Amino acid sequence: MESEILGASGGGQEASEAAKVNTGQTNETAELLRVTQELGRALQSFHSRSEQTMMIRSAVQEVKEAAKTLSPTLAGLGGVVVNPDGTRGCGCEDECSSCNCLSSKCCEFDIILAQIRVIQMQLPVDPLDTSLNPWGEMEIRIFASIDGLGAMIPDPFSYLSLRKQITDPYGLWHSIHRRIGTVSVCKGTPKTILVSADVTEVEVGLLETVGGNRDEYGSDSASMTLDCCCTPTTEVRFNVKLTGGGQGQGEVELKFIAQRK
Repeated sequence: MESEILGASGGGQEASEAAKVNTGQTNETAELLRVTQELGRALQSFHSRSEQTMMIRSAVQEVKEAAKTLSPTLAGLGGVVVNPDGTRGCGCEDECSSCNCLSSKCCEFDIILAQIRVIQMQLPVDPLDTSLNPWGEMEIRIFASIDGLGAMIPDPFSYLSLRKQITDPYGLWHSIHRRIGTVSVCKGTPKTILVSADVTEVEVGLLETVGGNRDEYGSDSASMTLDCCCTPTTEVRFNVKLTGGGQGQGEVELKFIAQRK
């Protein structure tokens, strides 16, 4: 009887240990299955992200290719264009007709009053300033401006002495080369400005002022179109007739230049 009880007891212990082993194996299998499933989901997510990355890269490349085709249009909207040789902007080695300045950056021009000359001396009513007098000269003061802003030339208290001989069709050019302002221009978009000159023939000295002579004056202007593409220097000329103020009259010609900086 005692041996039977011991045998039963030993069998129960073996069954319990076997059950524990089976439970442990089941748990390990379940954990392995869970880890495998998580790894599968991670791999699936990785592949999905890789596909998305490839799609994004492909889309970016398509946009770049499209941008090359649409470069002229984008330039008008302030875009920056890459030339076929990989450079940016104009490359003004060619003539302006074949040059496309498409950079979004600006260029700058100095507007300069370069020269002035006499076209017509004053009438004999102003004997000291007429061409009938071999020593006659006109005393000229100029306010040169760009869209209303500018400089007094030579200054508010002095003048330029200009003359023309009666036998000459016009006087010699008198060099001034005075900058009156700076204008910024967007590349690819020409800009038109208005250059003006208010000219005064100043009565100076006792012989001119005692006689009651008055200053003669006149004004005129001209438009100047600036383009960053292949135009390092632009020139415009116009005449100013001195029909206001006194009766001496007279006429001068001015030359303005726009010099790219």
